Amino acid sequence: MLLGLAALAVALWAAAVGAHSLVRSTDPKAGSTVQKAPAAVVIRFNEPVELAFGGIQVLDPDRRRVDAGKTRHSPGRRDTIRVGLAPDLANGQYTVVWRIVAADGHPRSSRFRFRLDQPAPPTTTSSGAHAATTAPPGTRAADAAMPPEQQGQAGAGTLPAVLLGATRWVLFASLLVLTGLGVFALAVWRPAGSAARPAELDQAFERRWGRLIRWAWAAAVVASVAALPFQGAVAADVRPGEAFSGEVLGAVLGTRFGLVTLARLALLVVLAAAVLAGRPGRARRTLVRADARRSLGAAAAPAALPVGPLVAWTILGVALLATVGLAGHAGTTSPVALGMAADLLHLSGLACWLGGLVGLVAVALPAARGAGDRERVTVLAPVVSRFSNLAVASVAVIAGTGTVRAWMEVRTLEGLTGDAYGITLLVKLAVVACLLTLGAVNNRWTKPRIQRAAEAAELTGQGASALGTLRRLVLLEVLLAAVVLAVAATLVNLQPPHVGMGMEAGQ
Repeated sequence: MLLGLAALAVALWAAAVGAHSLVRSTDPKAGSTVQKAPAAVVIRFNEPVELAFGGIQVLDPDRRRVDAGKTRHSPGRRDTIRVGLAPDLANGQYTVVWRIVAADGHPRSSRFRFRLDQPAPPTTTSSGAHAATTAPPGTRAADAAMPPEQQGQAGAGTLPAVLLGATRWVLFASLLVLTGLGVFALAVWRPAGSAARPAELDQAFERRWGRLIRWAWAAAVVASVAALPFQGAVAADVRPGEAFSGEVLGAVLGTRFGLVTLARLALLVVLAAAVLAGRPGRARRTLVRADARRSLGAAAAPAALPVGPLVAWTILGVALLATVGLAGHAGTTSPVALGMAADLLHLSGLACWLGGLVGLVAVALPAARGAGDRERVTVLAPVVSRFSNLAVASVAVIAGTGTVRAWMEVRTLEGLTGDAYGITLLVKLAVVACLLTLGAVNNRWTKPRIQRAAEAAELTGQGASALGTLRRLVLLEVLLAAVVLAVAATLVNLQPPHVGMGMEAGQ
């Protein structure tokens, strides 16, 4: 129920909030009066923008279009767009209507006006030259910013935004689980006394791990593919059915969002091949004496860390997680290098933590369910211990990089307490605090009980009880983590306070 509510919350927020791209300046300046006819209209944004499904249109006092040629980016500037104007403009008020797609894939449109008041105005206007681009009387400014083939069509409504928000949440969660499950298998389960574990436990682990990996992989693929038409519907402001046309999908694939999605799908194919070839969920076993299986020392002795597979999985996982930031704003917030590095480390730490929690509660603990209490406690004690160490390191990385990212986006106390982004960030921190409390209970109380039970046979009952407590607390941690992801996905759609700093009034 919590997972479903979290996804619904993200979807509803996605339909209500806007993109981060804001206008830094315009030429001519909004609301100004110029005494010389401009040769072009130039709009500068605070971040790179896309021109798919958008552009600039300029209407003269008689509602006739006077823009000449296509809207393009200024040379070498992806954050600046421009369109030329026809010569011999008449005096009067001009309306500039624009539409762009923001760095995170959200469309944005608006308009502004300027007045032309030439000392010696021309006696005639270029009405003959503009006849072919005359907008019908009563044309809405928002319609004028759309491509001609889309004018007059019904808008997309909120459904595409809701669907796009839901797919983003599923994609975010599946990539984190997919990456973290691999790390859990290679860095926690396999080295934690795999030589002395009964083969049945390893086989049960491999079956459950493989099933969960397939589900997470399929969810990532489906969410990536489904996001393309939903993004097209949102960006082009068309109904979902129209977004499946070759024209709309082709335009989406040419944007940064589409290119990053294609790269992610290619990485997912490579990951699938690596799983089929390397079988990272299967423990590598060595022959040991029969009596060594019953030895606590043998059960707790760590096996060699599979460095090669772990490095390969880490590279693929980090590349997949990087697509989240590349399709959003982490790559546009200055300083870009620091923002991307902090974002990638933050996601990597979150993947190790969340993926490990899922691996523990949905794979490792159920895999040992059929064993006796003594065997379960002995086998799972080193697994719990290794994951606890990994979780502590992951939380440290998450806290450090999260602080850096929060400073880059908020930067002032007023932005933290008086802005929607800052308040939502505080909500996220409150949920994270609950997560940390549960983690501290497991680390300082539940884990020591399991370790003591593994060392003393007379404490086996207490160890089995502690494993039950661990399972319930970890399950609660997973559900709270789903809420954290929902809040994080909401933050993606909210405007950070620092974005509005320095923006010109009236834009």
